[in-house]
Amino acid sequence: RASDLARLIGAGGTFADGDLAFASGHGISFASTSDATGMTSELIDDYEEGVYTPTVVGSSSGSYTVGDSATKLSYVKIGRMVHLQGQIHITGKSSPSGVVHVSLPFASGTNTDLSDRSVGSVVFDSNDSSIGVSHNSGNFVNFLVSTNASVGQFRSTEEGTGAGSLNQSHLDTGDRFTIGITYSAH
Repeated sequence: RASDLARLIGAGGTFADGDLAFASGHGISFASTSDATGMTSELIDDYEEGVYTPTVVGSSSGSYTVGDSATKLSYVKIGRMVHLQGQIHITGKSSPSGVVHVSLPFASGTNTDLSDRSVGSVVFDSNDSSIGVSHNSGNFVNFLVSTNASVGQFRSTEEGTGAGSLNQSHLDTGDRFTIGITYSAH
């Protein structure tokens, strides 16, 4: 109806070329549903999908070169939730030092008590398992996105021992990581 369309446009919405668009800060509201304890929003106000090439660096210094054709991460962002998946192929390195950091398409959330922390799956194929985490042993690699972070990091749990972050001694040219994670954005 014309009156409904006029209300939509008056509230900051537009309808052009078959697409419904909302002004910044507006979206699809689910305010008529029941509220759970701790609820902070009932509005879907963002959607984006794309592919990007991450940067991989050492937390102290240096960097890794990633293969352009073999390193792509795709993402879908709905509201604050980001699903990230794809492959990272290390094709070179320039004096990396410290924990391996992988750039994220969106910074993670800043909620208190680490409630925006996430862990995702990783398949790690080492070019030379003698220098680090072997994919044929009792080692397990995950991808950690901590609260209020613009990077993620690989974490290893070795069977019978503790966990630790992968650093320059664990990665070499030719290594590949396939990851899948869903995390909350800021």
